[in-house]
Amino acid sequence: MSKNIVLKYSLILCGAFLYSLSISLILSPNNLAPGGIAGIAIIINYVTGLPIGTMTFILNLPLLIISIFKFGKRFFLSTLFALGINAFFTDILAGFSTLTDERILAAVAGAALNGIGLGLIFRCKTTSGGTDIIVRLLKLRVPHMGTGMLFAINDMIIVTVSGIVFGNIEAAMYAAICVILAGIIMDKVLYGTDAAKLVYIISDKNKEITRTILDKLDIGVTFINGKGAYSNTGKDIILCAMKKQRLPQVRDLVKEMDPKAFIIITSATEVLGLGFKSYNDEL
Repeated sequence: MSKNIVLKYSLILCGAFLYSLSISLILSPNNLAPGGIAGIAIIINYVTGLPIGTMTFILNLPLLIISIFKFGKRFFLSTLFALGINAFFTDILAGFSTLTDERILAAVAGAALNGIGLGLIFRCKTTSGGTDIIVRLLKLRVPHMGTGMLFAINDMIIVTVSGIVFGNIEAAMYAAICVILAGIIMDKVLYGTDAAKLVYIISDKNKEITRTILDKLDIGVTFINGKGAYSNTGKDIILCAMKKQRLPQVRDLVKEMDPKAFIIITSATEVLGLGFKSYNDEL
């Protein structure tokens, strides 16, 4: 087993545990349904008493089957692993006392653990099931939208339902705070804190890479004339400025097309122009 696989599943294990911790010891005891399948499971648990982890696993089975056809066997196996770990720890931890009874603290702490946990799982190109799979499907259609934002839209619907079932609008409002904070934290874990990224690509397949970036990702490309000091040969360097959410796609694309490509990724504090901030937005 390669070191990359060990590292990947170690991160998934860590992320799934943090997520379970937020559900069992913080959110569920305070009647905070943070959206997603877990939020639905918390609502079902409130009404029927059925264990949250087990219900999460059962509700995810149809989506897992869909993921096989959409994302392949490797994605399915890693997601099944994350879901199994999540369900196991959620039910085990449910037997312990809650970490806090203060709802505002529960919303903030739950959001932190929730966002970090899901962010780690998503960095491994997998999900913990549920609306994670739905969000991944949506990302295929709207790749420019942040993962955290897509989660927030889906989760707000479930948060609203939880307020009705619990008969407590205040609980739903705290849950909404949790959803928003978790989405923000997740995006920070996934994409970093910078507004934009500059990517320099040096490859013997620059024409093919450029055409694919233009056609599939609709990202602008600029060529910079370069010259190798050792080889003394000229070569066009690809320069791309992109929003941080697009970076994983570009990085994976280049790696797939030319594993020997040299990639330099830097942060841009501000980018003005088409596709970014307008000059008219300047103070």
